[in-house]
Amino acid sequence: MRSGRSLFILIRSALAVVATLGVALASRHAVAQTVINVPPAFPPSTIGAGTTLNLLDGGFNYSLHGTSGSQINILGGEGNEISSAAGAAVHMSGGLVDALHISGDGALSGGGVGFLITWENATTNISGGAVDTLDTQLTATLNLHGVDFRLNGAVIPGLNAVGDTVPLNLQYGDVLTAQLADGTALAHHEFHFGGGTRIEPGTLHLIRTVAPPTPTPGVIDVTTQSMLPFVGDGHTAVVSEGGSRREHFRAGPGSRVEVNGGHVGLDFNAIGAEVVVNAGSISHDFHAYEGTVVTVNGGGMNESQIFRDAV
Repeated sequence: MRSGRSLFILIRSALAVVATLGVALASRHAVAQTVINVPPAFPPSTIGAGTTLNLLDGGFNYSLHGTSGSQINILGGEGNEISSAAGAAVHMSGGLVDALHISGDGALSGGGVGFLITWENATTNISGGAVDTLDTQLTATLNLHGVDFRLNGAVIPGLNAVGDTVPLNLQYGDVLTAQLADGTALAHHEFHFGGGTRIEPGTLHLIRTVAPPTPTPGVIDVTTQSMLPFVGDGHTAVVSEGGSRREHFRAGPGSRVEVNGGHVGLDFNAIGAEVVVNAGSISHDFHAYEGTVVTVNGGGMNESQIFRDAV
């Protein structure tokens, strides 16, 4: 009996050693995980599988491509052109990017983008932030998460409860508005020519979320360069001399923006808002949508466009 028990203990110990050795060997052959923070690191042009790059405040990346198995997190800073391959992920919650190309998994919850394209078989989820130009290719998926979706001013049916999803095909000239999950007002004008935007049929899905928190009314004084992302119901943003708001500012329903000697950058969108320019300027690519009232008492506005019941 003792010899049998001793043999059992010996075998069990041997198996434990083999298991431990197996774990050690597996860990030796596992893909190394590399994290690059920009700054302080110098930005590379390409990252590969097992690498995560975090673009932070103060960082700049002129051109960056993530291959399959990589992840790019845009938390702040600026980028000229950022792209991803199939099997890669790009998550953006802050910062500014001129052009963002998604061929894998994309998620936008904050920040500002000049041009965002979702390529074939890729998926992009947008729950916050601001995009000037949205574009999808056939077989792509673009999910917009928010509330109060409207097409040409009319409420889109079928989005009553949280989680309700409605596919939508846009026609040339359509205007889609909504409030994204983070509270940012969204407006998209389906315009196919002259550098316009096109969301291909069968690619767009609207997803109802919990309503964003009701903003506390008040006045926001902008006296320096500001990255204020948006103003909502009851907010007044006053852009005074010396103050400026960079690209992709959004003014939602019930808000007011006064430009009193300062400057509002390109791609400023106002949806159901009031915009008053007393002095200073609004840059080109300004868009006013449903119910927005624009009053110009002085200063200047460049290449402005007024859509759908705005005056």
